[in-house]
Amino acid sequence: MLRRFSYLDTEALDDYLSAIEGGSLVSHETRSTKTNSGHGGLDIKVVSAGGEHVSELADTRSMSDTHAAQFDRLLAAAEDDPDGLGWVNVADADVDLPDAKVGRMVCWNCDVRVHPLSEALSKSGEFASLLGLVDGLAPVAKALGLSVDGLPTDGERQAMGAIMDGIDAPKVILGESDDSSWTLVCPIKEQFASGIVAGPACVVGKVIKVLKVGEWQHIVTIPGVNLLPREERRKLDKAAPAAGHEDEYVQGPVLVLDLLAIYR
Repeated sequence: MLRRFSYLDTEALDDYLSAIEGGSLVSHETRSTKTNSGHGGLDIKVVSAGGEHVSELADTRSMSDTHAAQFDRLLAAAEDDPDGLGWVNVADADVDLPDAKVGRMVCWNCDVRVHPLSEALSKSGEFASLLGLVDGLAPVAKALGLSVDGLPTDGERQAMGAIMDGIDAPKVILGESDDSSWTLVCPIKEQFASGIVAGPACVVGKVIKVLKVGEWQHIVTIPGVNLLPREERRKLDKAAPAAGHEDEYVQGPVLVLDLLAIYR
């Protein structure tokens, strides 16, 4: 299968594959040889054999290992020994995902999208963009004598900017299906993302947390989204969502993944 990755954690991929193969392959060399026999002509290598001239042409190619090739080998290893690698290929989510305990690898074709709250809080999200827009408009409005009533003051903008600078909020990808109540929750590392587009895709990752049916977790307390002190996260973990704030939470059954790949 030819794959187009929108996310691939190459550091995790190197770790997984080196554990399977006992090391990392930097490059490899292939050699093909073609032999012809005849009674004359110039050859690269000529050997006299019973009055005939035997020519041998060797073609040698040196190739570097690529991440796409590494991922193919990882999938091949998972297909050969899914139990040994703790690999769950999801055919029926309601049947297969309940067996996906912490530490197992999950591979599921589902619908992906970015959680809207994580989108807004990320450094490349809507809140940061809006703050930058206000920072740019306020001085221009003042210079033109326009009213700035309703806009944050300079001090308020500086305070909000300091808060945004201190926030380490990755975008969170959700994997869902109309055929199942299960949800995959996947914080991403921006350096490994290459344009995640909502829609059908294959999601691969290691389970790091399981939420049972009826359990809720606020999106800012998901493992990997470190926005609050530990005590505040614990309080939110135990609290049910207030009316009108349900969209800020994810509801079990949920698998939180250390995301490896999203591809189509």
